Amino acid sequence: MERYENVELIVRKIVPTLTGDADKDEDSFYAMANKYANHPRYGVICARLAKEYAGLVASRIASEQLCAPARGKSSRQRFPRADSYISSSSPEMEAAQMKYEIKHIGLLFAQNKIDWALHMASNLVEQIEKYEEFLLKEKKLRSRFYNELFEEILDPSQPDSETIVQTVDRPIPRVYYLCGSILNHQKRFDEAKIVLERGLKFNPADSDLLFEQIEAVRGMGDLELFEELTRKAFSVAFRARDIARCYRNLGDCCGAKRRFRAAVVCCSLGARYETNSETEAQIAKIAGGTARNTAPPDEGEIARYAEKYGIPLVPNERVVKLAAVYAQYHAEKKQSEEEKYFTDILENELKTSGPF
Repeated sequence: MERYENVELIVRKIVPTLTGDADKDEDSFYAMANKYANHPRYGVICARLAKEYAGLVASRIASEQLCAPARGKSSRQRFPRADSYISSSSPEMEAAQMKYEIKHIGLLFAQNKIDWALHMASNLVEQIEKYEEFLLKEKKLRSRFYNELFEEILDPSQPDSETIVQTVDRPIPRVYYLCGSILNHQKRFDEAKIVLERGLKFNPADSDLLFEQIEAVRGMGDLELFEELTRKAFSVAFRARDIARCYRNLGDCCGAKRRFRAAVVCCSLGARYETNSETEAQIAKIAGGTARNTAPPDEGEIARYAEKYGIPLVPNERVVKLAAVYAQYHAEKKQSEEEKYFTDILENELKTSGPF
C-alpha cells in the first residue's frame, strides 16, 4: 500500500515559502500544489492552505480543487466562474481579477492542461461578452483596451454616433488571444478565427490578435484571406518584430503562388527589421532543396518585384507619418517622455527618422 505524506507536514512545507503577494506566489504555489495532485487528501490540503494562507491564489486553487469531481469519474472538471470581475466594487478590482484569470489560463496552457485552459478562457469570454452587451444596451458604451498609446492612435475603427468608446484597464483582448491560441493549438482553426475576430473589436491594432488570426486562416488553408489579412496587418504594424512578421507572411504567400524570387525579396525586406531563425528557415523552405536562386536581391531587383507584386518597400506610410507628427508635437510641447516614445518608434522600430 502506497504511503502518503501527512497533510500537516505538507502544509507546513508550503506556507513558509509564500510571500502574500499573489503575483509572486502564483507560479510557485501551483508548482508545489501540483506535486501533491495525486494525494488522496488533496482537497483537504487545498482547504488547509486556503485557511493558513488567506490570499487570492490559494483560495481560488482550493475552490477549483474542491469543486472537482471525485477521481475516477470521466466527467469534465468544474471550474470557478469569472463572474466576479463583472460585479467587483471598483475598476481596479475588475482589472486585477481579469489579470489573475489570464495568468491562471496561461499557466494551465503551459502545463499542457489544454482542456482546463480552454474551459476557463471560453468561460471568461462568455462573461466579457455578457457584460459588454449590458454596457452597450444600457449605457451606450463600447470598451477598448490598448497595450500602449500608439495602438490607440492607429485604431482604424470608427464608432457610430450613438455610442461612446471608453478605454478600460481590463486586458480584454488578451483573453481572446489566449482562447484563440488554444483553439489554434487544437487545430480548430474555424473556431479560432471567429473568437479572434471578436477580440479584435476591443483593439483592432493588437498585433498578437492580428497574427494569431492570420495563423488560424493559414491553418484553414485560405491563401487569399491569409494574404489579405497580412496586408491589413501592415496598416497598423509599428514594432520591428511585427513588420518583419508581415514580410515573412507575405513571403509565404509568394512562395505558395510559386513566386519564389518575390518570396526572397520579402525575406530580405523583413530581415531589415528582424533577423532570426525563422528568416533562415523560410529561405531554406523557399529553396526547397532545388537550385532556386535564394541569393540576396539588390536594390534594383527589390524595386522591380515590389512594383510587380505590390510588396511594401517601407512600413505603412500612414504609420510613419503619424509617429513623426506626434514626435514633433510633443517636442514642441517640451514633453520629453512622450517625444522619446514616438522618436524611439520612428528610429528603432520603423527604422526611419526622415521628414514626412
